[in-house]
Amino acid sequence: MQQDLAFVDYVIEQLQKAGGSRTATVETRHRFNAVSISYHGQLVGLIVNNTLYLQLGHQVAAELLPGIRPLKPTGVDVDSQFFPVPLAWLADTKQLGRCLNNALLVDQPLSAYA
Repeated sequence: MQQDLAFVDYVIEQLQKAGGSRTATVETRHRFNAVSISYHGQLVGLIVNNTLYLQLGHQVAAELLPGIRPLKPTGVDVDSQFFPVPLAWLADTKQLGRCLNNALLVDQPLSAYA
């Protein structure tokens, strides 16, 4: 499924705002049926079927997004660390920033990064 470019632009805009006072360098790359998102040169997320997935450790995801399951591509047996971000959080840059700040972290409790 082709991604809605207006949605991709909105997600990028929100991620830049969520970056706070840091100068946010958000880059996208269109790959197959997804858009990969890099933040300061590190892969942090994907947009698949017009849903934002951020890469989080399983323990961090369990604390931030209880009950949410990671992306599970059809026909691929992989332990994905890409978790869907609730649509309402895209408008809440504080909550989105909290997720973004924890993107790419190893499986550690949130308290370890406070």
